[in-house]
Amino acid sequence: MTRSPILMRASAMVAACLLVAGAAQAGDDAPVSDVVVSVHPTVATVLVVSWNQDEAVEGGWLEFSIDGDPPQASPERPLAQGPQQELVLGAPADAFIQLRIMNRIQGEVVSSAVSWAATTGSLPENLLEPALVAYDAAQAHPAKFLLVSFNIAGAGSLLILDRNGRIVWYRTPQGGHFMLVPRVARSGNHMLFDIDTYWSGGGGNPTSTINRVTIANEVFESIEVVGLHHGWDEFNDGTIIWGKNPSGFDHEELWAIDPEGNSWMIWDSDTWNVPGTVAGNAVTLEKSDTTVLLSFWTNDSAVEIDVATGEILRTFGDVPGSWSFDPQDSQFWFAHGVHYTEANTLLVSSHLLPGFGQPDNEQRIREYALDDDSQTLTQIWVYGEGANIYAPTWGEAIRLDNGNTLFNTGSDPMIREVTSDGDTVWEVRWDDGGGFEQRLVGDMTILEGLEDLYALDGKSVPEKCEGDANADGTVDPLDAGFVLARFGCPVGTGDPDCDAADVNGDGVVDPLDVGYVLARFGTCE
Repeated sequence: MTRSPILMRASAMVAACLLVAGAAQAGDDAPVSDVVVSVHPTVATVLVVSWNQDEAVEGGWLEFSIDGDPPQASPERPLAQGPQQELVLGAPADAFIQLRIMNRIQGEVVSSAVSWAATTGSLPENLLEPALVAYDAAQAHPAKFLLVSFNIAGAGSLLILDRNGRIVWYRTPQGGHFMLVPRVARSGNHMLFDIDTYWSGGGGNPTSTINRVTIANEVFESIEVVGLHHGWDEFNDGTIIWGKNPSGFDHEELWAIDPEGNSWMIWDSDTWNVPGTVAGNAVTLEKSDTTVLLSFWTNDSAVEIDVATGEILRTFGDVPGSWSFDPQDSQFWFAHGVHYTEANTLLVSSHLLPGFGQPDNEQRIREYALDDDSQTLTQIWVYGEGANIYAPTWGEAIRLDNGNTLFNTGSDPMIREVTSDGDTVWEVRWDDGGGFEQRLVGDMTILEGLEDLYALDGKSVPEKCEGDANADGTVDPLDAGFVLARFGCPVGTGDPDCDAADVNGDGVVDPLDVGYVLARFGTCE
């Protein structure tokens, strides 16, 4: 069923009424008391469940259903005696929630003697939900949620959408500033978002920030990134890298700041001998954080840079020294979101024609194979011809692990997932607001399921299974084969597969790594 976008009424933000929804049953004797369910004070789609745990238990969690759907659960965790709190996540606004508290005592699972019913709050008026246009669950990627930013008249919000296009979590606009590049932290246990003051501050050197926030909507760090105007990314160690325009669109600099607050310049476009102005729109770390891709909207180009030396390793696009395109008319124009896929291809959100803001400039998603010997980009996939997508600015494309491509169209605010054959399997769309960049979709990150939402609590750092060389969540013969295929490859030189194959961490890939994997078969399942 499709829904038209509507501007939801303001949330009352009052405690939800508690209703006894079930009577005590035999064996339902979890030692809990003083249960209170309330709407979260700043995120109306989240319920806060507080109770007293009358005795310590091996594990405890919430079991809940949303609008009568099958039960879901929060993660199980050990509970000490005393006050406890957990969130109900993944629900839309104005949803009916039934829940109970579960305990594990000496291996036996017991539930609270009663269950409770409550309703999530309404969305605030300054948020706008998209309309669900299409959803084919059988062909779409199985991920249930999407982290994305959405901007209304230059004021950005951080959103988590479900597959029905409903907002299940949000952070409302923080002043009249764009929010363009939200991400899940490399640690996996919180989100990051930008407050981009460049455009609202009149250019030059305004101090934008990148902020770390939990699923409880608690910002625990704000990092000043002077001159941020578009793209940024995060290293594994938490260092932030961003593109900086120090004095308008005359040239671009690439900067980094580490967790201790030390900052340095990696690259300056003044060292790049190309005509015209240089202003970037995407910063994407690649190859185990050793190189970074930058794309530039002012000269229709992209470069790959060594982050240690600042050396340009590859140049693509419409500037001197660029690789060639095959066929020639597959050249990208006004590119955004340039990055390498897991298959080592180049994926670009592009346009059909050169030039900014042309009304007939249809969007294209282009994928290229790379040939370093001939320095050629060979187009192997394209999407957009006849799709009637015209995005004046922004845009991004992501290759999903099932082979589908997820992309958004920026200031023609739509998100669509398509198969390799170009069939639409999911689409949500906002009204464009009737003016240039009145509504704009920022970058996106998929979240597989409910467990990913709970992991964003700022505490739960996912642990990699020891021996899981191919990172598929289990230790099995595929990991042994992964290691065997990489015997003798150089560890610590920027090849992520070699580093992953050194499972015992001794600096070489050899039979000891295979033995390490074999000893752990069947774990982490």
